[in-house]
Amino acid sequence: ALRGRNESCVGVCLRGGRGHLDRLRFRSPSRHFTIEGDFVDGSSNIHGPQNGSREVRDILSLRDSSQERVAFQQRQNSKLEGRLSQLKFINSNMANGVRWARDTRDLSARPVDCADLMVMGAERSGVYDIYPFTCNCRNKVQVWCDMETDGGGWTVFLSRQAENPREDFNRSWAQYKKGFGDRSEEYWLGLEALHAITSSRKYNLRLDLLLSNNIPVYNIWQNFRIGSEDTGYRLTWRTFSTLDDTMSSNCLTYANGRSFSTYDVDEDVYSGNCAALRGGGWWYYDCQQFNPTNSGGDNAGETGFNISCLNRDILSLDGLQLKVRPTVCSDKVKSVYLNTYQAGNCGQFSVGP
Repeated sequence: ALRGRNESCVGVCLRGGRGHLDRLRFRSPSRHFTIEGDFVDGSSNIHGPQNGSREVRDILSLRDSSQERVAFQQRQNSKLEGRLSQLKFINSNMANGVRWARDTRDLSARPVDCADLMVMGAERSGVYDIYPFTCNCRNKVQVWCDMETDGGGWTVFLSRQAENPREDFNRSWAQYKKGFGDRSEEYWLGLEALHAITSSRKYNLRLDLLLSNNIPVYNIWQNFRIGSEDTGYRLTWRTFSTLDDTMSSNCLTYANGRSFSTYDVDEDVYSGNCAALRGGGWWYYDCQQFNPTNSGGDNAGETGFNISCLNRDILSLDGLQLKVRPTVCSDKVKSVYLNTYQAGNCGQFSVGP
């Protein structure tokens, strides 16, 4: 430490800063030397013959210790900013019942779909945030997660009501690309999000017909995938299974390999425009097949949907859902969360032969 008059002078110089020390100019009481130091870039200049004196060494030591404190504070600020980002992410899902451990989780394991959320601890069906776009992890998407059907973990991308429908599905290409509707009622997730989700790993597609008598009627397709916009969001699947004979045929037989159509983008083989005729976007071949976005037409029947793949008339249909779930859990999410929660048995995601 400096002694006597030197100590007093240094104290005055330090208190004269702007809340932190950028530069210090010290002139010795004996006027034998002057030190000018920059605490930002670490440079210093010593003017005078006695640059090796104890006074000089004390001043330079003070400069070095101040630089260390500034660097330490910068590191602490960086850590706090990272923790704040993590807390914001955690808080966004707390209302939906996602349990979080007390230790900080790896944000590179953000949920791509509802199966990831289930492994993270989500238990209740509801609206959640997912992050399917690898190019921008901040670009979240809201989705309805079915955490009850067949073990849960289903990401619903289409939900419709037969009675009192509230959403108009006769939409443009741009709207089907982005998505629309109320996630807790009727909605379409969006082609771009669906492409991002199904491109991350292998998925199963499930069609659930929601009956008023609670009898389950569903189809499942394995290796379901939606291509990029360059392919017209082409739909592909490999194998098909069903619960009973309620479904007389594979509802997506004609959709396999087809590009998406809307009233302003026609990709079907029909001479006209099926999307314009039926009033809803879909992977049309011609206009006679299953179309859950149908707004009316010859095959709409009592339900308002074209469900011509049914084996018998079902007049008690309350609605339908299309949803996807991975065949296995994400390795990244599983490694970070599963050991803590044991909330998702990843083996249960395997469906079909």
